[in-house]
Amino acid sequence: MKKTIFFLLLLVLCFKNLQANTRGIQKVEIKDISGETVGLYEESHALVIGVSDYKEWPKLPGVKKDVSNVVFALKQQGFKVKTVLDPDKNTLGEAFEAFIEEHGGPLENRLLFYFAGHGHTVKPKFGGDPMGYLVPVDALYQRLGIPKREVLGARRLI
Repeated sequence: MKKTIFFLLLLVLCFKNLQANTRGIQKVEIKDISGETVGLYEESHALVIGVSDYKEWPKLPGVKKDVSNVVFALKQQGFKVKTVLDPDKNTLGEAFEAFIEEHGGPLENRLLFYFAGHGHTVKPKFGGDPMGYLVPVDALYQRLGIPKREVLGARRLI
């Protein structure tokens, strides 16, 4: 339920921005002390991942259209977008690592990760905080995918 609400909120925000551009709403400019416009980011990069054709989990037929809509919205906002569809566990991990390595160095870069697919949370048997997982196309119910905490910062996470 939380995933669905988050996804819908993200889509509404993306498409609301597209609609706002057609209503004459202007972007806010940030100015330094001398009055010169300062950019917030040098570059904007997005990694958009969609998993729909699961082998053991229920298939998600709407993911490809969702990914297409999100990519369109992000490009309209100036993002350079890398798209990965139906990755297995290795490809998913490599996609995050390569994206962060390529674009995560400069502090002036804005990075956005979007994942459309199954997620799963597991509560540890012997206590501790629950662990959330992104589920790749080849995940089994017993062996899940990539822990969310491993995604950011070269395997450090959300």
